[in-house]
Amino acid sequence: MMYPEMQDEFDPEEYPQEEEIEMEEFEDENDNFEYEKEISLPYGQVDFTLRWSKKEHGEDEEDITQDITNKKELDCVFTYFTPKPVSKEEQFQLDQEEEEDNKRKEHDARMAQKKREEDKAK
Repeated sequence: MMYPEMQDEFDPEEYPQEEEIEMEEFEDENDNFEYEKEISLPYGQVDFTLRWSKKEHGEDEEDITQDITNKKELDCVFTYFTPKPVSKEEQFQLDQEEEEDNKRKEHDARMAQKKREEDKAK
């Protein structure tokens, strides 16, 4: 839930009160599976429920989804929240920098393509 004082800076409609987020899976150097997901939220309270999901038999079968509530399973789960505060102005600056970087990459790609076409024409 977003803190009320943040509602002037961030539009609450852009940040739903409840959302299901699928985490990205990867294996570490010890062949252990790790899951992570980075999301941006304004300051507020974050409550979460961890769930696992799998297909029972095949692609046509429905997912089986279950909350992780078993103490043995929860003892194996480590959660990390690392808040990195970003104001609306800072986010605007980050967006501008990303847009400029994308424009530069597009320009470089066009110039490289033009050079290839010129070299091919010779």
